[in-house]
Amino acid sequence: MRKFLLFMLLGLFVLLCFEQGIADTSGTCGDDLFWTLNNDGQLTISGIGYMNTSFRDSIGIKSVIIQEGVQSICENAFNNCTNLVSVSIPESVKSVGLGAFCGCSSLIEVTLPSNVTYINSYTFKDCTSLQKVSLPKNLQRRGKRICVPVSGKQP
Repeated sequence: MRKFLLFMLLGLFVLLCFEQGIADTSGTCGDDLFWTLNNDGQLTISGIGYMNTSFRDSIGIKSVIIQEGVQSICENAFNNCTNLVSVSIPESVKSVGLGAFCGCSSLIEVTLPSNVTYINSYTFKDCTSLQKVSLPKNLQRRGKRICVPVSGKQP
């Protein structure tokens, strides 16, 4: 009986932690990359290396902070994250994959750092609230139809 009561109390504690917003969600998104999503909808990606996990259709993501050390944003990384409003991209990022922000209809502005040399196609397709994307001056390759109002280097 004591074990049963202890188990029930532990279950209640875990339930209250989730309800009160104490528990975060986390995982890996590359060989040496890690992600954490807190209850405010802030996704943080940290570590060193190339991103290989998509957060596609994650409506709980409101902001993304990619920390220094992350070297790429993978294909469809945030595709159709309709509540994503802001994204912070560090200088260590060198490429942005196909459709990375496609369908992020709440995204307003993106500044790509100077080390980004490649942006793939459809990166910002259907970002209906997007007003400005600042491209680096040393951008070497750009996929077709990135679909944005652009400042910086033009094709």
